[in-house]
Amino acid sequence: MKKKLLMITWRDIKSPFTGGAENLTHGILKQLRKKYTITVLTSAFPHCKIKENIDGIQYIRLGSRQFNYVGVYNWRVYFSVLRYWFLHIRNKQNYDVVIEQINNIPFLYPLYGGKKTIIYINQLCRINWFYQVPLMLSCIGFLIFEPLYLWLLRKQKVITISKSSKNDLVRFGFDKKNIHIIHVGIEFKPVTSLDRIKKFKHFSILSIGNIRSMKRTHDQIEAF
Repeated sequence: MKKKLLMITWRDIKSPFTGGAENLTHGILKQLRKKYTITVLTSAFPHCKIKENIDGIQYIRLGSRQFNYVGVYNWRVYFSVLRYWFLHIRNKQNYDVVIEQINNIPFLYPLYGGKKTIIYINQLCRINWFYQVPLMLSCIGFLIFEPLYLWLLRKQKVITISKSSKNDLVRFGFDKKNIHIIHVGIEFKPVTSLDRIKKFKHFSILSIGNIRSMKRTHDQIEAF
């Protein structure tokens, strides 16, 4: 019998704001489904299905499907996850492992959901605060909010994707023995040779990703 895995993440592969992180997460879950029955708690969005099975992974979308965004956040999902735990998980504890993915704003599931939780974080927000919210909120996020929640979670086991993120977490009090680095995969097959590749007449650059100020697309272009 497969073990049961619960993942908590701010948005899923079908969200209108999905990006590289969501593609990576779904790819990881597709590998884990070989050994686990997987349920994902995530945020709702307009016209979404509340429950949907995607590639053998059960997604449950919480929060309002109406317009309640601030930027790209559905803020209600954080309270909805707590409510879902209280109503459906608290007295059952029927998951063998829980993974909380943090993208700027944490769910803080380990503080109320038990010791089985592993934190998954690709990178800290840090300077990105100043590209996403007004200056006053950026200062609060950078100086107080992020350091505070990292301190609260510092005893947890962590999955991340780079040595630089590991070093950042260690600086904020995490034990490096509890931090495991995983490799990021790709969906398309790399070319084996450039000999037959036809290039554009003029020098061209392809940037893959969301175009937002925090992504620094203009800096990528300037660098080249």
